[in-house]
Amino acid sequence: MKATRILKLFQARNVAVRLVTFEEAEVRDLIFEVAGELGLVPWVWSATGGVMTGPLAEAQPIPQTTNPGAALFTMRMQRTRPTMLVTLDLADHLAGEPVILRALRELIEDLRREETSSVYADGVASRLA
Repeated sequence: MKATRILKLFQARNVAVRLVTFEEAEVRDLIFEVAGELGLVPWVWSATGGVMTGPLAEAQPIPQTTNPGAALFTMRMQRTRPTMLVTLDLADHLAGEPVILRALRELIEDLRREETSSVYADGVASRLA
């Protein structure tokens, strides 16, 4: 997958893009490249690291955001400028979790009104793949 393909998805005003991949690190690098081209600050969530803002090498996690519901709420309420929201393996947390699914829907609805994009990168073993 090339950064230009991801860039075109966001230039076409797709608010939420889900990428299913074996190559998480490669996709994450492409997403950061696209965020840079669009002038967006990346916010990345994983269940082990929580929400981190900015370049991962320098990022400090936002406390108490390893829970996916807390992370989505934080991403929704604490952004102060256009961002690219990235979640890693979120799909596995959506099945059978109506509160997390609701938090995601509300976040995406907010993103529709803003200059913000989100990417959901899931491994191919994800339950929703």
